Amino acid sequence: MNNEPKIASKSETIGVAESRDLLQMKKTMALGLTMDEYVMIATVFGAACDRILKENGLE
Repeated sequence: MNNEPKIASKSETIGVAESRDLLQMKKTMALGLTMDEYVMIATVFGAACDRILKENGLE
């Protein structure tokens, strides 16, 4: 049995269509990104992770 806490976003999130768009963009663009662009994208993902942890009292 998994006893790890369940965490989820408490903010309004993107829908399935937008999630699919992001996956398609990744497939199309991943190998064309510069390191600076990669870092900018990773920073956005990190900010989203920080927000979700904060919303769940796990900061």
